[in-house]
Formats: sequence, structure tokens, C-alpha cells
Amino acid sequence: MTRPLYFLHIPKTAGSSIQYYLEQRFAIDEVCPAQFQSELIRIPQRTLRRYRLFAGHFWGLERILGLPTDVLVFLREPVARLISNYRHILSHPEHRLHRWARSCSIEELARHPDLRNRQTRQLAAHHRHYR
Repeated sequence: MTRPLYFLHIPKTAGSSIQYYLEQRFAIDEVCPAQFQSELIRIPQRTLRRYRLFAGHFWGLERILGLPTDVLVFLREPVARLISNYRHILSHPEHRLHRWARSCSIEELARHPDLRNRQTRQLAAHHRHYR
């Protein structure tokens, strides 16, 4: 049996496009519908083991599945990613950081606990310190 593929989607790294591309290469019943940790942990392990593609913003998949996985991740130059994230927040009034971001500089945004070293923290998310 081929190991499941996990695409770790880091925001603002072309992840939505990559995820769409990957999903077109698997049957619909082979793609896990969970996008977030809270959704993933509600799916029984025996159901999860049927999927061949996982894509989203979660960690600990191998531990949850009880199986090794192949992991795919795309990174982006950090400053370009931060600027893209800043523009995204400013263009989406419903974003929880929108009001705050309108009155801060890009430097202040870079220091925000949710955004600081985002790619590094997502890659290291299996370590409790980085969650």
C-alpha cells in the first residue's frame, strides 16, 4: 500500500492552488475532507486510514493515523509571504486581525504572535513549544 500524502498548507504560499491540483489527482473518496485540526480529530482513525490525500492546517497526522505519511510543503520567501498576508488581512474586513492591522505597520504585524515566523512554527508544530 502506498503511504498517504499529507500536504501541509501554510497560508500565503500558493497552498490553495497546490491543494486543488493535488485533489484532481485522487478520487473524491480518497481525499480527507478535514482542513483543520479540530475537524481532523473528530474523524475515527479507521475512517482516516481510508484516505490517500490529506491537505490542511493540522499537525500530528502520523500519530493520529498510526501510519507513516509522505509530507509535501511549499515555502515562500518570508518577507513576501508576510506582505501577502498583510494585504489579505487588510482586504478582508471579516478577518479577526483586520481592525488591528489597519492601524499598524508591517513591522508590528511581523511581531504579532500569530504571524511571527509563521512558516517555521507550522513546520515545527509537532513540538508543543511552537503551537
